[in-house]
Amino acid sequence: SAVWKLSAESGAMTAPIRIASGAGATLGIDDIAIAWAWSGGFWEREGLQMEWFPKRGGVRTAEAVLSGEVDVGYGTWVPCAKLRGEGKPVKILSAMAQALAQNLIVRTDKVKEPGDLRGKRWSVDGLGALSHTLARLIVRGLGISEEEVQ
Repeated sequence: SAVWKLSAESGAMTAPIRIASGAGATLGIDDIAIAWAWSGGFWEREGLQMEWFPKRGGVRTAEAVLSGEVDVGYGTWVPCAKLRGEGKPVKILSAMAQALAQNLIVRTDKVKEPGDLRGKRWSVDGLGALSHTLARLIVRGLGISEEEVQ
């Protein structure tokens, strides 16, 4: 991880903080604090240089932190909790979400009722990601076995 030093003259950091975002290249409503920090000039006012590394999902974000590609990651808690349970050196410092902002989106010409989800291909951010965990819970709640969806 980078060694950050404050410049004695300006108080600004001399090395950028590399941050991975599980939101990818765009930010959603649950990323409002991060979006404001960028657009509202928070990082700059605090003398921080941030280098953004878009990732897709919490699994890839956690992997980037563990590999040293980035210094910190911003993503969902599920992959971090799983990795911590495996003894990996990760820690959740802060959780900003007050509720889950996940959706199951379907084509209404293909899925007219919950049972129509059988045999369909689902897209998730990554195996072990929050979206994957929630998808597993959704199918279980609908009485569909995980083996019946791709």
